[in-house]
Amino acid sequence: MFFQILLLQGILLKDVVMVAPPSLFDTFKSYFSADLNKQISTKGNIDPDFQNSDSDSDWLINNYANFFKSDVNQKGNQASINKISEIQKYGTTRHIKEIFLGRCYEYQYKNGVLEENEWNCENLWNLFFKAFGFKKPCDVTSADYKELLDNIDERIPRDKALLWSGTRELAHKYSDFLYTKRFTTLEDTLAGYLLNGLTWCGSDQPPGINFNQCPWECSIQAPYWSLANQRFAQKLSGVIHIVLNGTRQHYTDKKLYPAYMKHRYYLGPYMIPEFNKRNITMVVIIVAHTLHLKPIESCGQKTVQMLADDIKAKDIPVVCYDDPSVVKHILCVDDPMSLECMQISRGARL
Repeated sequence: MFFQILLLQGILLKDVVMVAPPSLFDTFKSYFSADLNKQISTKGNIDPDFQNSDSDSDWLINNYANFFKSDVNQKGNQASINKISEIQKYGTTRHIKEIFLGRCYEYQYKNGVLEENEWNCENLWNLFFKAFGFKKPCDVTSADYKELLDNIDERIPRDKALLWSGTRELAHKYSDFLYTKRFTTLEDTLAGYLLNGLTWCGSDQPPGINFNQCPWECSIQAPYWSLANQRFAQKLSGVIHIVLNGTRQHYTDKKLYPAYMKHRYYLGPYMIPEFNKRNITMVVIIVAHTLHLKPIESCGQKTVQMLADDIKAKDIPVVCYDDPSVVKHILCVDDPMSLECMQISRGARL
């Protein structure tokens, strides 16, 4: 049962970093200082067995410190960006209406939705366009998407919800929703399926959509995804599995990030607060580690423990597992010759 749901979530931003209150930074600093004190004998030296990044002497603490220090001010539950070193431009996905409508019909076909229960795809598009169309890219709020999400509300099967943070690819390989519907991620519901991987933003000029550029901080559509994740979390029941990335690094610059980000992206700010002890019987945290890399965080450590504490504070039981076999086997499909995979797959010579 405890392998049923993987919780992995988040898009790593290269230039825009939202920061938690100073008190939380101090908490994180204390978590990591204990480990660093054991590893650092003199400034500039870290045990090579502990290191898995080409960084300098302050490898771990600097990376985590940089995550929590930025030009972002916290205002209640919202973050306002004061400074962005460089505006990266991403235009709305070409043919977004056609993609939206196609996915709407495809989702209903694949899931065997009866004709009398079908969603009106044109109506859903109109609600979506109404939320952001003819508006400046950063003027859209979560409230603008409420009507759309009210119209595509779905039940999440008990014990089947799969949440993820920092391990998008692994989560969806594990859910196998297309063929076996083993588990259900947000992206496997209509709310996620319609818009997964797309970029969009409005314009106050016709046609009301900006296909040329969307400011980076507004192109990730946080107002939509924050509300969609919140709604998803409100419907969870039974055993919930959370899979985190215990070797979380930026893909290109190798900067380190916490496995659990309490005040950033969606898991911490929007999902955990919605966990209801009347509906959720247990939460299983699974910490997955990238092959070839030394673990940065594991069960009972640092932010993984912080997540467990946040859940237990809601009177919900928590257990945690590092790299269970089901996760390792999925990773080994893509890298069967790695040392870790050779150790668990010793075939007989015929």
